[in-house]
Amino acid sequence: MDVNSILVFAHLSALSAVLPILAGVYRWRYLTYACLLLFILVVIAGLSDLVALYLSKNGYPTWSLFNLFYLIQFILIFMIFKSQAPNKFLNIGVYFLLLFAFINFTWIQGARIFNSYTSYGGGLILVAYSLLYLYRLLRDTPVENIYNLPIMWVSFGVLFYFSGTIFIFLFNNLLISYKPLDHKIGWVLHNVFNLLKNILFAIGLWKCYKISPS
Repeated sequence: MDVNSILVFAHLSALSAVLPILAGVYRWRYLTYACLLLFILVVIAGLSDLVALYLSKNGYPTWSLFNLFYLIQFILIFMIFKSQAPNKFLNIGVYFLLLFAFINFTWIQGARIFNSYTSYGGGLILVAYSLLYLYRLLRDTPVENIYNLPIMWVSFGVLFYFSGTIFIFLFNNLLISYKPLDHKIGWVLHNVFNLLKNILFAIGLWKCYKISPS
């Protein structure tokens, strides 16, 4: 895969953040607490992607930015799910993950390389949260048309993105050192999953015009 193709996917991934941002702006008056958290997330994601593209084009490392954004994303998605499908066991896992993330960022892997351990652990927790929400949704069916529930779409976005990228994140640093071509292909796949996630987030924010139990 040539450099131009990789850049195309990177730009498409970054630009896809515009979709949920526009949906959130249009439905601003109807945003619930969970949808507002999601809107904040997609705005931060869009800004982060723009800064990352700028730094990358000018030869600056972007891992510190990605590590910081990952933690912000993890916390905001956790807050969304906590408001919808609270679970004490998973909550404890989140607090341990945040403590480990600080230790990992400061002493173990450091700020200048991708914090793969944190990303892998965070991905597992968010996949578990999304599955828990979907399970409770199907079990309880709070409304007749569940496709109108905003957080259902968010859950699918989280599930597809984090389950699809969890091993890309885990083996990222290893691929950089030993399989640079595979590393580039892996991040093209990441950008595809990110595009899908943003589309599903946009649908979720658009559905916020529905006043529902979610």
